[in-house]
Amino acid sequence: MEKRWNKDFFKYDPSRSLTERGKKIIENHNRKVDEIDLAMQYGDVKKQCKMLTMTEHSPTSKMADKHSLSTSVELNDFCQARQCLECKKTIVDGEEIDLEAVCPYCFSEGISNARPTVRYSTARNSMILWQTEIPVSVWEEVWKKEFLSWNQPDFRIQSLGDVRTVTEAENYIRLEMAIKEMIETEWSKNWRIWLQAFRHLGKPKNSRYIHSSLYLNHFDQIPEAMKEYVDFRFTVFTVDYLRNHPEIVANCCTLDNKGRQCRRDCNECYAKNPKKYAFDRIEVVRGYKK
Repeated sequence: MEKRWNKDFFKYDPSRSLTERGKKIIENHNRKVDEIDLAMQYGDVKKQCKMLTMTEHSPTSKMADKHSLSTSVELNDFCQARQCLECKKTIVDGEEIDLEAVCPYCFSEGISNARPTVRYSTARNSMILWQTEIPVSVWEEVWKKEFLSWNQPDFRIQSLGDVRTVTEAENYIRLEMAIKEMIETEWSKNWRIWLQAFRHLGKPKNSRYIHSSLYLNHFDQIPEAMKEYVDFRFTVFTVDYLRNHPEIVANCCTLDNKGRQCRRDCNECYAKNPKKYAFDRIEVVRGYKK
């Protein structure tokens, strides 16, 4: 049985804000947490699904003209544990090297710190998606019309976080089943969670799974059990490493253009036929180390 969380886990103390506006934002968030908790007690899955927050990305961001659904990095103990990882020594091509985890540079946590409304909305999303099984029929009833009104061919799952429970991953799969008209692409380091979900529900034809490498400047080996499900591998490199290794070519945010945008400049991660494109998606590190 998966862990259950008390509603207080998802609440914040209004006194942490130094402004009256900030305190009111937190108080409003806490009221919504109480509302979600009541819907859980009454088994009102439709209400919970309606209370999910979809992110509409800024026109100046990498994800311009896209929408996404994410959960909290701050509350995800897997994410937080990785942010504390020390450098790891390993042997690559006969040479001992230090590997540094990418998670201490977490771009998503930086966004959450800069925009508190993102912190609180992803916390509420976590409360729902981690614990409540949302059927295909509910996803379709609540969200399909709105998704299709965006007139977008694709959707991002986890632009600001990662999965925490199998229930959450299965919710995303059921969302993909409900809105077959859109390619839906999920990024994750928590492949074991996704493996259980895919084995239970299958991988929809409109799903694109991207395995996210844990370390900077180092391609993860794709676990054997996941190979049939992985469409792309995403790896982050430092500027210096790429300059010293011209054989590795960044095709996401690049040395020459760190301001690339998915839909405008590429969008291959959301392709109808992913096998047409390079398996490795390579980006220059964009976050700042904590």
